[in-house]
Amino acid sequence: MANETARNINWTYAQAKRKCSEKHSCFVEIETQEHIALSPYYIGRIKHGVQEQIEHKIQRWKFLDEYGGIIVAYDNIKVLQRSAEIYDESPLLHFDIKVNYIIFKPEIGKKLFGVVNKTSSSHVGCLVHERFNASLAKPRLCKNSWVGSNLEIGNEFVFRVLDLRTVAGVLSIAGHIKEKDMKYVKSGNSRSTEDHRLSLDQSEGSAEDSENKKNKSLKTNHEETVLDINENSCKKEKKKRKKHDVQSQNNSTSESGANKNDSSVKKHKRKKLDIG
Repeated sequence: MANETARNINWTYAQAKRKCSEKHSCFVEIETQEHIALSPYYIGRIKHGVQEQIEHKIQRWKFLDEYGGIIVAYDNIKVLQRSAEIYDESPLLHFDIKVNYIIFKPEIGKKLFGVVNKTSSSHVGCLVHERFNASLAKPRLCKNSWVGSNLEIGNEFVFRVLDLRTVAGVLSIAGHIKEKDMKYVKSGNSRSTEDHRLSLDQSEGSAEDSENKKNKSLKTNHEETVLDINENSCKKEKKKRKKHDVQSQNNSTSESGANKNDSSVKKHKRKKLDIG
């Protein structure tokens, strides 16, 4: 196990697709359109030529910037044109295709499962999906022992992606592990791995439920506070409105009396004028 290195693993499309639904797999399924240039050698068997070109791309396990990851499986190739194009003096056949890919697409901040294959006082090496290399280095500010020193060869554990680098298309994953993640460490065999991931899902599910309950409680308290504030505001508004209505009524009465006085004055004046 100490000398275990990345193995040449090929997944069928169905196997890779199942991994898309696994927790912390970083496998994603996409449908994409690509431009293909084939040798005239493949005239009459274009689809076969396209398959060979894609499989060659997969076998290299290269990180592809256009997809932000590594193609691990493909399916559903569709040639979009009935005829290919030839440019200038080049004999290559140009056309477009549609294809479904499963891509291993780790991102900074995401979590992955790793199986330890190398250890030292300041470094832990591991394999992700039995194929991709990842390393965890002891933090520079950590002068004493660090959490990674508790890992042993064969342990499966959860770590968070800290950095991604590529050299000539070869992906290098740098990660880090926290003390709280050590409770998920399990010895490496197929059965314990299943149990490990199941217990991890349940633990994280419980943590999420607890967090949701906490948020719900905070939300309820907030709503009750807002409700009390609104009720107090409504009471003040009603008092204010009632006071305003009384004042309006008084003003209306005063204005009515004034209008009557004005009216009587006007009538009185008319009368005077009529008499004269």
